[in-house]
Amino acid sequence: MNRTMIALLAAPALLLAGCGDSSEEATEAPVAVSTQTLAAMIAGDSDISAVSQLLSDAGLQGLFDGNAPYTVLAPTNAAFAAVEEALPGDDQRAARVAVIREHVLPGYLTTADIEAAVRNAPDGSVQMQTMGGAPLTFTLEDNTIGVTAADGSHALLQAGELLASNGVAIRVDGVLKNLDAQ
Repeated sequence: MNRTMIALLAAPALLLAGCGDSSEEATEAPVAVSTQTLAAMIAGDSDISAVSQLLSDAGLQGLFDGNAPYTVLAPTNAAFAAVEEALPGDDQRAARVAVIREHVLPGYLTTADIEAAVRNAPDGSVQMQTMGGAPLTFTLEDNTIGVTAADGSHALLQAGELLASNGVAIRVDGVLKNLDAQ
């Protein structure tokens, strides 16, 4: 009787195990998650050092050293140069901090998570709220994830996300804030 019961329970499990979508079989090796915090990962990446410096200047590094997970859409240094040009000096520090808050999402979201959400969305787009309170809309643009802010500013997510113990940093090629309105 025990063998029969085990066989009856095992059969559906085997059937369900074989129900995966073969078109989505893993072709890439899984990316290792670092034991470093998000603040440390951002600080150690020379492509986004301007973001790291702003987080440090604003006293926000401690937030990204904590336990709560965040996802930072980190403008590359080339993209962030526009922020420093539009908002120079110490008197504009608060405005620069406000800009970076529009690049921070709550939670641990990888590029694959965002892409899956976009692909599964009925209209092909997903909205997420930033730490600054503004919505960002993610879409798929020729197999690259695009992100558009409420003010129309736009960026593309870049390859090579940083997976930290408490969050993710995803490089973007633009600033998600209209700097002319500042």
